[in-house]
Amino acid sequence: MQNDMGMLNSDGIPKKDFPNHWKGANGLYNVGFARRGLAGIAHDANIVASDIHTNIEMTYFN
Repeated sequence: MQNDMGMLNSDGIPKKDFPNHWKGANGLYNVGFARRGLAGIAHDANIVASDIHTNIEMTYFN
Protein backbone atom coordinates (compact mmCIF):
# COMPACT_ATOMS: atom_id res chain seq x y z
CA MET A 1 0.00 0.00 0.00
CA GLN A 2 1.35 3.41 -0.96
CA ASN A 3 1.60 6.06 1.71
CA ASP A 4 0.72 9.41 0.18
CA MET A 5 2.45 11.31 2.97
CA GLY A 6 5.77 9.62 2.26
CA MET A 7 6.23 8.57 5.90
CA LEU A 8 6.86 4.90 5.19
CA ASN A 9 9.24 3.16 2.84
CA SER A 10 8.23 0.33 0.52
CA ASP A 11 8.60 -2.18 3.39
CA GLY A 12 6.17 -0.25 5.59
CA ILE A 13 8.89 1.06 7.90
CA PRO A 14 9.20 4.78 8.75
CA LYS A 15 11.69 6.57 6.51
CA LYS A 16 13.07 8.51 9.50
CA ASP A 17 15.48 6.61 11.73
CA PHE A 18 15.33 6.25 15.50
CA PRO A 19 14.91 8.43 17.52
CA ASN A 20 12.96 10.65 15.10
CA HIS A 21 10.91 7.87 13.50
CA TRP A 22 7.74 8.62 15.47
CA LYS A 23 6.69 11.95 13.94
CA GLY A 24 5.25 12.34 10.49
CA ALA A 25 3.53 15.24 8.76
CA ASN A 26 0.05 16.65 9.30
CA GLY A 27 -0.51 15.11 12.73
CA LEU A 28 0.41 11.55 11.78
CA TYR A 29 2.54 9.48 14.11
CA ASN A 30 4.36 6.13 14.03
CA VAL A 31 4.39 4.14 17.27
CA GLY A 32 6.24 0.89 17.81
CA PHE A 33 8.53 0.88 14.79
CA ALA A 34 11.78 1.29 16.74
CA ARG A 35 12.10 -2.51 17.10
CA ARG A 36 12.65 -2.13 20.83
CA GLY A 37 9.76 -4.26 22.08
CA LEU A 38 7.08 -3.12 24.50
CA ALA A 39 9.44 -0.64 26.15
CA GLY A 40 10.00 1.03 22.77
CA ILE A 41 6.27 1.16 22.09
CA ALA A 42 5.65 2.73 25.51
CA HIS A 43 8.44 5.24 24.90
CA ASP A 44 7.02 6.18 21.48
CA ALA A 45 3.51 6.51 22.95
CA ASN A 46 4.74 8.86 25.68
CA ILE A 47 6.58 11.04 23.17
CA VAL A 48 3.52 11.17 20.89
CA ALA A 49 1.22 12.04 23.80
CA SER A 50 3.58 14.80 24.88
CA ASP A 51 3.76 16.18 21.33
CA ILE A 52 -0.05 16.18 21.02
CA HIS A 53 -0.34 17.93 24.39
CA THR A 54 2.18 20.58 23.32
CA ASN A 55 0.36 21.15 20.02
CA ILE A 56 -2.98 21.56 21.79
CA GLU A 57 -1.51 24.03 24.26
CA MET A 58 0.13 26.05 21.47
CA THR A 59 -3.06 26.04 19.39
CA TYR A 60 -5.64 26.84 22.04
CA PHE A 61 -3.82 28.59 24.85
CA ASN A 62 -1.50 31.06 23.13
